[in-house]
Amino acid sequence: MRPNVDVGVDDRLLEQGIIDSMGVLDLLNFLEEAFDVRVADDELTEDNLGTLRGIGRFVTAKTNAIAAD
Repeated sequence: MRPNVDVGVDDRLLEQGIIDSMGVLDLLNFLEEAFDVRVADDELTEDNLGTLRGIGRFVTAKTNAIAAD
């Protein structure tokens, strides 16, 4: 939404207006397509998807769980 904004790994994406609710849906679609992960309703949290660091941890945990199966 704001291509000229530098985003830090711990910046709150929604809070700072970097993404909005539609952006969250786009993010979910991207994660599902790019990393073949499914995001459950109870995983839609600020800890998991609120910052770049959180997204990285979440995707890593999901892909590690898939690899372990």
